[in-house]
Amino acid sequence: MRAATVTCAAILCCLWALCLAPCAAWGQAKHLGTFGRTYGIAEPDMLEEIRARAAQIDWQKHLDAEKMKEKVKSFQPDNLQRLPKATRTRSFMTDPTYVLDMDIPDPRDPSGQTILYPKGFSFNPLDYRPLSSILVIFDATDPDQLAWFESTPYRDDFRAKVLLSDGNYFEVMERLDRPVFYLIAPHAERLQLQAVPSVIVQRDRALEVTEILVERQGEGQP
Repeated sequence: MRAATVTCAAILCCLWALCLAPCAAWGQAKHLGTFGRTYGIAEPDMLEEIRARAAQIDWQKHLDAEKMKEKVKSFQPDNLQRLPKATRTRSFMTDPTYVLDMDIPDPRDPSGQTILYPKGFSFNPLDYRPLSSILVIFDATDPDQLAWFESTPYRDDFRAKVLLSDGNYFEVMERLDRPVFYLIAPHAERLQLQAVPSVIVQRDRALEVTEILVERQGEGQP
């Protein structure tokens, strides 16, 4: 019985010593110095990296680019020629002959005294460059005219050149999936345009302009 008691006491003493030993070691721990080369943490803080990258972006330049895109999409020339809607269908011929209102000096003469083409000289541009395309002019703000164009053979005719007397060229270009241009005042005057939609084709040394009466949507339906 006594031997068993001694054995149990010895075991308890050993366990107690093992439990206290680490505490004593921690309490007496010392800084033993630095041995070998040390390195900092290589992975940067993710939030700091995002902030650093954001600071490198020229946000003003990006915003200006977006504004520029919007300006390009909404562009209209100052001399855009708006025309009324045709009230009847009619055709007439126009003579594109141009008469110079001033002397054209010869660029080969530095003094400018030699006249290449005098004031009053006339010429027909079609004699030098025939009109190979068909000009189709309409007002894209009028849904009836836009629907009319989409229903004509010009819609898919590569020879047809679309000119807008009003409307947004970018929106129409996206809708038609083809190039679209604006009708400016000097061209409208030279072509003697008075109403839209109009179709212009070359006839010998002259141009034939056809104004087309477009019915309102729903009219003329049975």
